[in-house]
Amino acid sequence: MPALTDLLSGQISMQITGAPPLMPYIKSGKVRVLATASPQRLKILPDVPTIAESGVPGYAATQLVRESSRLPATPKPVIDG
Repeated sequence: MPALTDLLSGQISMQITGAPPLMPYIKSGKVRVLATASPQRLKILPDVPTIAESGVPGYAATQLVRESSRLPATPKPVIDG
C-alpha cells in the first residue's frame, strides 16, 4: 500500500482507507483516526465518530471493489448496484 507508506513516512498528512490494514499502526499510536467514512461507527473503532457525526451531515462512503477482483459469477444486479 504505497499510500500507507507515504502516511507513515510523513509524505502525506491524511488518508481515507479501510481500517483493518491500519489497525497495528492505530494501536501503536503511529496513526490517529479522526473519523470514519462509513455510515455507522465501526465495531473495531467504536470510540471514533463518523465524518457525518463530526460535522458533515449525510457523508458516507464505502470501499470500492476493483473490477478485476469481481468473481465471474457475480450477479448483474450486484454489479450494477
